[in-house]
Amino acid sequence: MSASAPRCELTVSQAEASAFVPVDLQQPLREYEVEMGLIIEAPVFKEGNKWKFHDGQTSFWAEIADQSFLAQVDSGAVRFGKGDMMIARVRVSQVTGLGTINTQRSIVSVVELRPAMQQQQMF
Repeated sequence: MSASAPRCELTVSQAEASAFVPVDLQQPLREYEVEMGLIIEAPVFKEGNKWKFHDGQTSFWAEIADQSFLAQVDSGAVRFGKGDMMIARVRVSQVTGLGTINTQRSIVSVVELRPAMQQQQMF
């Protein structure tokens, strides 16, 4: 027969129970908003899905929180194509947990859409 660790039972009173809460492994580190230019790489028309953008350095996925802009896209009032730029107010949230940092982005408001630059004909 193998030896096992002694068993220890604890009793917690109702008053003490509130001290036992789940530990949130993802702690907010920093949140800020910035206005920036973004290239639309992959618009997603399924509600609730994130769009893919490029900010001049990196590509990332972000939710669109600007309901007015989404309504204009749904109605066809706003159209865009390859290489178009969006000037937008972006909320950047960083969270840390277990030695990592994760960055999440959300488009708070679309300020302007700019069509892609076109090469001019020389002749």
